[in-house]
Amino acid sequence: MIAYPTEAVRGTMERWFGLFPGLREISPVQIRTDDAWRTCEIKIGHDRTELEIDKETGYVMEFDLDRTYEESIVFGERIDAESATERAIEVAEKLYGDHLKEMVRDHVANLSEYREKKQWELYYRYVFHGIPLSGVHLRIALDEWGNFVGIYYRGYHDFDRKNKPSKPEVITKEEAEQAYIALLEKNMMLTFDEQEEGRLKYIPDEAPLEYVVIHAETGQIGKSVIGSRKTLENHSEVIPVFAQGESIFFADIQEIELWVKEHFQIDVTHSEIERATVVTPNEDGVTFYPRSGYFRFVDAASQPDWPPTIHYYWPLPEDEDAETMYDPDFVCVTLNRTTNELLAFTVNQKKEYKTPRLSEYDALQIAKSFLEKYIEKGINELHYFELFYLRGTGNTYYFYERRQGIVLTSRMYSVKVNPWTGQVTGFYKHDVRKNKEIPDPASCVSTREAAKSFLSLREVELEYVQVENRSIGRRDKAPVPFPVYGLKYTGRERYKYLDAITNQFHPRS
Repeated sequence: MIAYPTEAVRGTMERWFGLFPGLREISPVQIRTDDAWRTCEIKIGHDRTELEIDKETGYVMEFDLDRTYEESIVFGERIDAESATERAIEVAEKLYGDHLKEMVRDHVANLSEYREKKQWELYYRYVFHGIPLSGVHLRIALDEWGNFVGIYYRGYHDFDRKNKPSKPEVITKEEAEQAYIALLEKNMMLTFDEQEEGRLKYIPDEAPLEYVVIHAETGQIGKSVIGSRKTLENHSEVIPVFAQGESIFFADIQEIELWVKEHFQIDVTHSEIERATVVTPNEDGVTFYPRSGYFRFVDAASQPDWPPTIHYYWPLPEDEDAETMYDPDFVCVTLNRTTNELLAFTVNQKKEYKTPRLSEYDALQIAKSFLEKYIEKGINELHYFELFYLRGTGNTYYFYERRQGIVLTSRMYSVKVNPWTGQVTGFYKHDVRKNKEIPDPASCVSTREAAKSFLSLREVELEYVQVENRSIGRRDKAPVPFPVYGLKYTGRERYKYLDAITNQFHPRS
């Protein structure tokens, strides 16, 4: 006899086996749980059929039928939307009973496709005062032949049913649309890439628009997510600079080795350290990628017009138990092969973590000062757009060059700062292959017209949300939902950018 953790789980499993009688007798049941867990995990048989069930209520949180077993029960003819809806309702009522009265279901099942696999899906959602609750829904999945193959109950434990929101007095949808247009207009970024099409482009600035919603009662701008524990942070700041235009040159590899030793106290000539050298362009298209600090394959790096560079790379010895997957210890130096000018360097040496001496802002000022010394004269502004942070080796700040209010996305710079010592341990400056003439920005449509174009790809929808705080270890949501107007993408195609002159979208290739 199977020892289920609660009677609620036992009752659910009896009903579940009623849907799959062929699995009851021949399949062993493995149960994984803990007293501190709200749910238990159940694996059926030797295949990959798994369920996650709430121990208190017996509600299935997640279920995925093994692909092999799923294929074995395929027979007959494919069903239509009406039949799929009826079958999904039958399954939902059998497993959830009166619990479904708290939700509103879609009128008809929808046939979706992912990785060449088609499924009928029927959704149940929480609705208060006629307004749906975002982030909480129950999905019942059937295959094309009507066989029950999956469940996903999203957000069940994030929502406290005792804290139901009161009926709100909301602004109109038209007022919310105007608020979004004003917000997009304010944060519309004009960009230009000399290495691609050579067009002026409008792109909404990601950082100030991330997780933005319009509060449906006040009309004020709000955020559905606050805080972050990510190693990558989006930023948006125009930084004035005074470029001095200095450069560093090395005559030979011996000068580089001496420079590394004097500045970073690392002897890369040590017998245990082997040097790798990569020259670009090359047949394999291998080059050093500054955004990651690693080598990678780039098709264009095999073409004759790729900048003539040479990369010297020294992997450094580490402890056997060191975490190296995302942050290995190494030294890499990149030169322009024609002029021997230093284009990039990275020195990674992980240290035992201690609270940084410098704040992110103080380290940013060090990065700015370093860039001012080595970027081309005549540059007056940089667009600071990203911070990549690793506990062991420090902060990498990313910038684009900015001219005439235009962000030049092909002209990227980065500086890595050790927040414990204040030393610059990484640097990259672009080596643009094509310096195309920038079109006159006066020929562009207005930022307001661009904002209207971007809003046309989305539907403004009224919904309840719970503010999510990601600054703590697990997702933490505010207990009481509040009404917002959010944006839902409705375009049939994904677009790469908006042409700033023609006001036409260019689809992703």
